[in-house]
Amino acid sequence: MKKFIIFFSMVILVVMGLFLIFLAIGWLPVEGIKQILISIQEQIIPTIIVGALLLGGGVYFVYLSVREIRYGLTISFRNPEGEVRVSLGAVEEFLKRLGFDEVREMKPELSITKKGLEINARLTLEPNINIPEATIRIQGTIREYVEGVLGIKNIASIKVFITKIAREREGAEITRP
Repeated sequence: MKKFIIFFSMVILVVMGLFLIFLAIGWLPVEGIKQILISIQEQIIPTIIVGALLLGGGVYFVYLSVREIRYGLTISFRNPEGEVRVSLGAVEEFLKRLGFDEVREMKPELSITKKGLEINARLTLEPNINIPEATIRIQGTIREYVEGVLGIKNIASIKVFITKIAREREGAEITRP
């Protein structure tokens, strides 16, 4: 889907660019274009639908571009064999997959500062959890895995923000650590 929207957006931009060039050099009759614009203006609902689809595609294209820039940021370090680069997106995906009994959903956000890597984890916790104990364990595990498994030693901070306490699932028992 992502590739289709990018392709479609590029085709629209190419067509619009060619249209303006042909109009400027006189290859397109101005009178014919006026007629097309008048007929488009008379068909309000289809024009609004096509306009909304193009606008939505454009906004989505911008979103994908910004997201790709974010996922393109990397953390690099050297080991005896050479340089290693890990994208922030890869670290975020890695952190999402860490399994915590207390956490129903984790949305990590990473940023690179002069002090090092800052990790902000937005969590939805399971009900009936001791929050101080759980957050200490979560922060410690995140640090342990990022340093031990990914090899990233320069962690400035690990902040946990609890966005929601989830409802109990029907038929599920909560296990406490």
